[in-house]
Amino acid sequence: MIRAALAAALLLLTAAPAATQEPLRLGRDEGRALAAQLLAEGRPDAAAAIARALLEADPQDPGALAILARAAFEAGEMAAARQAAAAIWDSGAPVETRLGAARLAARAAAGEERFFVSELWYRRALTLAGPDRVPAIEDEARAMRRLSPWSVSLSFSIRPSANVNGGAETGDYVVNGETLGALTVAAQALDGWIAETDLALGYRLAQDATSRTSLRFDLSDRHVRLSGRSRNALEEAGEETIDVSTRSVEIGLDHVRLIGPSRVDLGLSLGRVAAGGEAIYDVAGFEARLSRPLGEADRLSFSLSQDWRERTDGGTERLAEGGLAWTHAWPGGGVTRAGVELSRLSTERANTAFRRASLDVTHRLAQPLGPAELTLGGAVSVTEFDDYFVFDFPTFSFVDAGRRDRRALLTVEAALTGWSWAGFTPVATLEAERTFSNNSRFDSRNLGFGVEIRSTF
Repeated sequence: MIRAALAAALLLLTAAPAATQEPLRLGRDEGRALAAQLLAEGRPDAAAAIARALLEADPQDPGALAILARAAFEAGEMAAARQAAAAIWDSGAPVETRLGAARLAARAAAGEERFFVSELWYRRALTLAGPDRVPAIEDEARAMRRLSPWSVSLSFSIRPSANVNGGAETGDYVVNGETLGALTVAAQALDGWIAETDLALGYRLAQDATSRTSLRFDLSDRHVRLSGRSRNALEEAGEETIDVSTRSVEIGLDHVRLIGPSRVDLGLSLGRVAAGGEAIYDVAGFEARLSRPLGEADRLSFSLSQDWRERTDGGTERLAEGGLAWTHAWPGGGVTRAGVELSRLSTERANTAFRRASLDVTHRLAQPLGPAELTLGGAVSVTEFDDYFVFDFPTFSFVDAGRRDRRALLTVEAALTGWSWAGFTPVATLEAERTFSNNSRFDSRNLGFGVEIRSTF
């Protein structure tokens, strides 16, 4: 039956009349070899005809399906190519054949402009690829995402924390060395779990060789669950359980432009921030960033931003920030970044306006340590409040005691690239934070360990 089907296919391919042709009968292996030769000669239609003849005898023939998929792809029939490649994926074909089929299905889906389907097939391919094949597949996937006008980024992390509410280290209320009373349990450090989810959707409105304009939508959720011990402590003190979860939603318009070797990023945004399930303020923002290379290994960037906030309980706030950052790529492969930032929050609300200066440094090690790529980081900041009133019991009045916070942060981030699967990598982060304040309500420390899942492309 196979030989008869192949003979019929060959008769269809010949240019001479059928009456003068002597049927040429081929076996299955010979038919595959001939089809592969026809593909190499740029005759996908002829190769497809032979592949279909082979499939009449065995619809699950992975070799014939592979030829049909390649022939359809080269003929520009992307849907047919993807369907044939999907059939190979579902068959019992060898791993290498299924890997090639997944990559072909991804390219065909991109040719149909079905970019989310293409990404799914690339992720399937990565589940079969060996370490030496992964970089090339990830590069293909990144190139595909650049073709798509849509972009999607989703990250999720969960971690235990000894201080989920930013509470005080001690139960005494001390201001400038003077004990003024005791803090509530809710104002002290409470332990629990923090789960963070960030979703970013983007749509490219316009693009040319030197610029791109995009619309974006960002959703950020920080869900906090108090431990049983923390809930019991609040209950024993006769205090209500607190909700310190936060959520923000933002829509923005971004524009990127290349000017010679420099890059300019501009952004406008509107959003809302909620805490404890209730809206806190609406915000409108503007951001500008200029980055420029300094030689082959260094890059310098400047940033300015301003937010205008309208609080739901009345009043307005204005946050202005400016920063300078330097990035250096070391010859061995490591990357160091150092940045300084100045912030100013202006408002008529009491105990809120501040000035802040911060410095942060990160270094990504050149060589992995086992399955992990390590990044070390540190940051320090000083925050001065314009005024900070506290109740003074001896005078039975509010006095301006001031407030000055000094914060230090150390982080170790391990991207476990050796454990990546389907284009997702687990990232473990160890974080130690200490804040010193003249007001013990804000004198705190925290040690946390978290795991986040990130996409590799």
